[in-house]
Amino acid sequence: MSDAKDARGYTQAELDNMAVMRRYYSEAWNGHREEIFKSLVSPDIVAHYEHEVLIGIDEWKNSIYHSFAQAIPDGKLQVDDMTAHGDRVVIRWTVQGVFRNSLLGVPPTGKAFEFSGISWTRFENGRIAEIWTNWNMSYLFRRLLKEVETLRACLPICSYCKNVRDDDGYWKRVEEYLKKYSHTTVSHGICPT
Repeated sequence: MSDAKDARGYTQAELDNMAVMRRYYSEAWNGHREEIFKSLVSPDIVAHYEHEVLIGIDEWKNSIYHSFAQAIPDGKLQVDDMTAHGDRVVIRWTVQGVFRNSLLGVPPTGKAFEFSGISWTRFENGRIAEIWTNWNMSYLFRRLLKEVETLRACLPICSYCKNVRDDDGYWKRVEEYLKKYSHTTVSHGICPT
């Protein structure tokens, strides 16, 4: 492979690695095509996060990919900036979506939100071999927990039928609302009065 650089100063290998990253985000993450990971990611990938290091594609998919895909099923990752040098590619990205299911212990809010981060990747044989990802997790969790607290603090309830209005404006039985937003199971009985 030639070491010649294009007009922006990238070698063909760097351009190829950047193309892999574009496919990784557009097809695997945004397109929800989990099967594409095998062609883009090394089976023994090492994935570094603020809170843990994951080794192997299956551990990574089960811990990170599935968690985010379930919590934000409509989530879209936008690549804001990308650069490459040698076998490394660095990406600055933003994710937007509706928080529909629990994420890392935080209950869902049903509201749209956004967070951003940076991923630094190292390639071997045309695949992602190692990745370091940092995102604005403290901001994300502060915001999500604030929304959850707001949901708990103010509950619009009909004074006549006792149905609850959700964030989309639909009226539901209080039991349905509690189950969806707090994962509480409600049992029924008859009080003495």
